[in-house]
Amino acid sequence: MSFTDQSSITASTSNISRAASIAYVVLYALAGIAVFIRLLRVKANRFAHVCYLLLALIRIGTFVVRAVVSTLTPSTQPSYTGPVLAATILLVAGFLLIIEAIISLTLKWILLLRAIEVKRRTSFRLHQVSHLLLGGIIALGVVGAVQQVGFITHPNTLTPSAWNTAKALRTASGSLFLGILGAEICLVGWISRFMVIKVERPVNTRKTACLLVGLTICCAVEAGYKLWSAITYDGWIVKEGAIGVMVVLPEILALIFVSMVDLSDLGDVRFVWQRRVEQEPAVENFGRSKDVESA
Repeated sequence: MSFTDQSSITASTSNISRAASIAYVVLYALAGIAVFIRLLRVKANRFAHVCYLLLALIRIGTFVVRAVVSTLTPSTQPSYTGPVLAATILLVAGFLLIIEAIISLTLKWILLLRAIEVKRRTSFRLHQVSHLLLGGIIALGVVGAVQQVGFITHPNTLTPSAWNTAKALRTASGSLFLGILGAEICLVGWISRFMVIKVERPVNTRKTACLLVGLTICCAVEAGYKLWSAITYDGWIVKEGAIGVMVVLPEILALIFVSMVDLSDLGDVRFVWQRRVEQEPAVENFGRSKDVESA
C-alpha cells in the first residue's frame, strides 16, 4: 500500500478551511429557517419539508465538526479520530434525507395523477420499504468510510484487501444512488409526457416535473461527488473545494427551491407568492387535452 493511498484516507478532512466551514453553517442555518417557516404554513406533503429541514440541521452539525477538525492534527490522537469519524459519517448520512424526500414527492405525484387514494397504513409501509432500501445503500458508504477512518488509528491493519473492500463499498453506494436518481429522472419524464391522467381537475405536469428533475439533479451532483471521491486518491475532488461546489451548492439550491415553492398541491405547484385561483382552465402537459389523456 503506497503512501499516496494511506494519505488519501484523510484527504477529505485535510486542509479544511475554518472560515469556509463557519460560512457554510450560517448558510444552512438561514436556509433551514426558511424551510422551517414554510413547514409551519404547508398543509400537505410535510414529509419532504421535514426531510430538508433535518438535512439543514445535520449539515450545521457537519460543518461545526469540520470546523473543529480544522484545528486538530493526527498527532492529537485519539481526540483527532473522533471528530474525523463524525465529520465523515455526517457528510455521507445527510444525503439520505434528500433522496427520501424526492422519492416521497414522486410517489405522491403519481398517486395524485392516477386518482388513487392510499390508506395511512399503506403509505406508512411504502415509506418503510423506501427507508430500508435507501438505508441499506447508504449503509454501504458509511461502513466503507468508517473502515477507512479506522485505518488512521490502526495503520497496521491497513492491507490492500482491506482498503479495496472499503473502497468497493463506497463505490457501490455511490453507483447505486446514481442509478436510482437516473431512473427517477427517466420516470418523471415518462410521467409528464405519457402517463394517462385520471384526476378529475386541471393539472400541470410540466411544472411539477421541472421541480422534481431540478431537485433530482441537485441530488445527483452530490451522488457524483460521493462516487468520485470513493475512487479518487488525490486532487480537487477530495479536498475542501469540491465539497463547496458539489455538496453545499446543490443542497443550498434544493433548500431554496423547497422554501420558495408551494408543494401543497403537486398537481399545480406554484411559488409561495403566487395566489391560487379556484377555477382556471385546464393546463395539460405538452398541450395534450383532457380527452386525449383519458383516451
